[in-house]
Amino acid sequence: MGDDYLSSGGVKNLEILQGGGAPLLLQKPAEKKDDNLFLKGYGREWGGSMTYSVGMTYGLGMIAGSTWGLALGLRQGGATSKLLVNSCLNNVARHGSSLSNLGAINTMFFVGFKGLLGCFRDDDIFNTAGAAGMSGALYKAFDGPKVSARYALATCVVFTSLDQAMKIDSFTDPFARI
Repeated sequence: MGDDYLSSGGVKNLEILQGGGAPLLLQKPAEKKDDNLFLKGYGREWGGSMTYSVGMTYGLGMIAGSTWGLALGLRQGGATSKLLVNSCLNNVARHGSSLSNLGAINTMFFVGFKGLLGCFRDDDIFNTAGAAGMSGALYKAFDGPKVSARYALATCVVFTSLDQAMKIDSFTDPFARI
């Protein structure tokens, strides 16, 4: 079978064309998969949700933290322009990385807990709130119960509101009305 091409420079047995089906050009093309980057109903599998959510919060945390660090660096000032630039860069590096890591780690915990709760219950707002609360409590578990409870409450509010906002179709697909 494989020797046909090597010995003659061509294929003698045309099994491909004798399949009984229509020629390739006349066949109906396969349906295209919707590879849209916008979330449709926030329905992704666990790994895709983890990757998308952690990347998004890391990037947003980096932008917000760097902006905050730049404002602090400009407010702190410097005697010369080099010291001002140094102050700005130090604050941008310190606050940008810390806020992005905080957001990414909390998001990783949140998506993990939400997936775990989704195995036992239907997806509703209580899964989201519970997963968000557990992620904040776990993030600050070793800092004492008061600090852990504050972080649990803060992440519960932030992640629940973001999750509910992502479930609105007009928010996730801004071109839906065009």
